[in-house]
Parts: sequence; structure tokens; C-alpha cells
Amino acid sequence: MTRLFLLFYIGVLTVLAAAWIIHGQVSQWQYGGELQRIVEGTQRGGVRMVQERLEEVEVSERGQVLRELNEHFDYPVTTISANEVPDYVHGRLDGGADLVAYGPIVFAPLSGGMQFVRLGPFPQYKHYEDSLAGGMRLAVMKLQSAEPAERAALLTTLSDEFGYNVSLIDGTRLPEWQNFRFAQGDDIVFMLRESQGYVLSPLPGSDDVVLFGPFPNSEGADRRVFATTLALVLVMAAIAIAAMLRPIARQLKSIEKAAHAIADGDLSARVDTSRVSSARALAMAFNEMAGRTESLVRTQRELLQAVSHELRTPLSRMRFAIDLIDTAATEEERRQRLDSLDASTEELNALVGELLTYVRMESGQDAPTTEQVSLNGTVETILPGLMDVNPNLNIVVDDSVQTSGMLVIADLRGLQRVLSNLLSNAARYARSEIRVSCSSMATRMVIDIDDDGPGIPEPDRSRVLDPFVRLGTAEGPEGGVGLGLAIVRRIVNQHGGSVEVLASDLGGARIRTTWNAAVADSAIAMEPVKT
Repeated sequence: MTRLFLLFYIGVLTVLAAAWIIHGQVSQWQYGGELQRIVEGTQRGGVRMVQERLEEVEVSERGQVLRELNEHFDYPVTTISANEVPDYVHGRLDGGADLVAYGPIVFAPLSGGMQFVRLGPFPQYKHYEDSLAGGMRLAVMKLQSAEPAERAALLTTLSDEFGYNVSLIDGTRLPEWQNFRFAQGDDIVFMLRESQGYVLSPLPGSDDVVLFGPFPNSEGADRRVFATTLALVLVMAAIAIAAMLRPIARQLKSIEKAAHAIADGDLSARVDTSRVSSARALAMAFNEMAGRTESLVRTQRELLQAVSHELRTPLSRMRFAIDLIDTAATEEERRQRLDSLDASTEELNALVGELLTYVRMESGQDAPTTEQVSLNGTVETILPGLMDVNPNLNIVVDDSVQTSGMLVIADLRGLQRVLSNLLSNAARYARSEIRVSCSSMATRMVIDIDDDGPGIPEPDRSRVLDPFVRLGTAEGPEGGVGLGLAIVRRIVNQHGGSVEVLASDLGGARIRTTWNAAVADSAIAMEPVKT
């Protein structure tokens, strides 16, 4: 899951980085358009006044007029030929525009279209005082030269030319800051009123002040930039999240499919971890859970089968023995039948014990607590009871086992159970001899238990380790519940070892178990493992 969260984290960072880039690009695009719109709007009046002045005189006199105009403007005012005008400007003019802003420069054609007025480059468009000063000074000069009665009509004409309102206001009622600026000698002063920009210029010879504005502003552009950026970021985030979630959803779908298969009874269903890279940890946990579930369900089924089948035989004998007790003719016969009943009871008790042991081990309830255990000491503990039951067998303990330095890292009870089951199994089939031997290599110990019985056919050697499997041969008995070797494999697997069924050089079977070992005497020679 860490990989999954890391992918999401990287995805979020990618979206944020993309949002930053998108915002920059959108802002540049939007403000570029707004710059052009505002420049064209605010400069329209000044450009038209320059056009009027230049068209009032002959072409030869225009140089002198330009010199006079440049005294009123804070940026260059020139004329250029039509060939020097960028194609973009021509395209805009052909589309119906009367003047065109191209970056920080404004172009407007003179009559005839062979020459253009070129204003700029001028300061940034928000610096109204610097960028609008020239045209406004020309407007103030017109108003100053006009009669007071004519000024109202002239203000209307100027408002049309400038594209925004041009009016006269009472200069005595101006805010203190603007009056202070006029007192300092400034003739063009910016004023912000109700979030709108205006420019003021005193009308010489009167207390009136010429008010220009309000001007176009970028407030709408800011909103559009934000809205456009937000929309693009949300769309990109949705696409990015969908792109990240789609493979994850497909991988989770495969886990869901496996879960449904298990719910429908297919306990062998598993998730292919090679196809769920983003959710591999989840898939592995699911497979482990499915494996445990399958194992538990299989154990329960096997237990039910064993209870229904294996317990029936001793119970039948017990019922038969009970029925016969009442018909016993003598006390000796009665005793024999009671002994038979007691034997069946012991058999049933042993069977139930084996079943419970296997179920407990299969469910993982008994985790081994390992320690260094002497192999020879463990074998010597088991042999007396085995020899009492099988006095005719020759049980040989190899010298390698009797070496005091041979230590097995195991749970003592688990090792005793393994050796006891294997020796009892060998005793059931051996004709005359059982041999216990061991060999060590590095940190592993191999324990072999051989018998001279009929052996186990090679096709059955792996199957015999499964629970409830019993092999009967012409030369050997069929007995037990078929859990002895299954319990051996379970215990050895819990210790990290392995179990193999091989052919013995005594002629019978060899059951080999492999354990972790700790060799106390480093002088002991390493013996090769016999196969």
C-alpha cells in the first residue's frame, strides 16, 4: 500500500505543478489580451488628437508638429510608412479596428493609409499618469482655448474621441492628496475612487479640473483568469486521477473476482500478483488469507470425513463387545470381552487425540518454541517404550546419533512427536530391523529412520505424507488413522525443515527429515548425506 500512496502523492504533486504552469500560461494569454484592450481604450483619445493635428498640416510640416507634440508626451510620437507596420496591425485594421496596440506601442493610420502614427513605447498600462499624459494635455489645451459656453459641447466631442468620459469638476472639492500634487507642480494626477481609476488635470485660468475616466481595468480579466485556470486544473486533475485510478481499479477488480470465486466455493482461487503491481501487498495478503482459509476448510472437511468414517469402526466394535458381555458363559470370557472393549476405547481415544493434534497444527495454534535439543537424548527417551511394544525388533542407533555434540534446534515436544511417529510407523512395517542415523552439513541436520520392511512404492511416496492416507501391502499391515506422517510433515515444516520418503538400503523405506542444527563440537567431521 505504500507504493499506492506514493503514486497518489506523486500524482498530486504533478497536478499542482501542472496547475502552476497552466495558471502562468493562462495569465500571460489573458493579460496579453487585456493589455491590448486597455491600451487601445486609454490611448484612443490621445491618438485621435495626434491624428487631427497631423492631418491639419501638409506632409512637409508634420515634422515640426511632431516636435511640438513630443513636448507634451512622455513617450515618443512619430510617423512611419505603411511598409514598416507589422502584418498583425494591418490584419487588425482590415478587420475594422481604427487603432491597434502591438505590445507597448500603438499604431493608427493617417488619411490615405500610406503613413501611420506610432505612439510608444510607453510605460506599463497601469501607470495612467505617464501613459495618458500626452493626449490629456492636448485635450486640456483645447478646452482652455475654447469659450466657456462652448466647453460642454467640446467635452462631449472629447469623450467620444477618448472612448471614456471627459468632464469638468470643481477643483476646490478635490481630496487633499490631489490638491497637494497640483501644488507641487504636477499637471497629471491619478485618483482612485470606488475602485475605479481617474486622471485629473487642472484647467489653466479657472478653478475647474478636467476629469478623465473611469478607465478600463483588468478586474474582469482577473476573474476570467481565475475561472479559466480553475476549470483547466479541475479537468486535468480529473484526467490525472482517472488515469491513476483506472489501473488500480482494474487490479482491485481482479482481487474482487478472486474473492467472489472463493465465496462461490472455489477455495483454490488466487490473485496473480504479477498483474497487480500497485496492490501487490494487498494481493499477497489476500492470497495468504485465502490459503489459510482453504487449509482450515480442508482440515474441517477431512476431520468430518475421519469422524464419520474412522470413528465408526471402533464404535461398532465397542457396541458389539457390549452386546456380547451379557452372553458370556464364564467369567474368563466376560473378562476377555471387557478387555476387548477397553482396547477399542483406547483405540478411539488415540484416534481422537491424533485428529485433535492434526487440526491444532493445521490451524497454526501450536507455534514451536525452539531450543537446542540433544538428538541422542531424545532418541533414548523414546526407545524404551518402543522396544517394550516391539521386543522382536532390532533397533540400531547409529554412532552419529550418539555423538554428544549433535544438537537440533527444535521444540522438544515437537521433535519427540516426530521421532515417535516415525519409529512407530517403521516398527509397524519392519521385519526385523530399524536404524536411526543422522548427518550434519553447515547449519542443517538430516535425520534418517530406515526399516527393512516392504518399502513404499515410488508413486505413493509423496501421497503418503497427506492426511488420512494409509497404504496396505501384501507384506505389511493397514492400521492407524493415516495422520502420523501428516503430523510429522506439519511439525517439520513449522520448524523450517522438510520431509522426504526414500528407498532404504535395508530394503524398506527411509523417512528423512531435515532440521536446523547447532553442532557443539566443531571437531566432529562432516559426513556426506546418504541418499
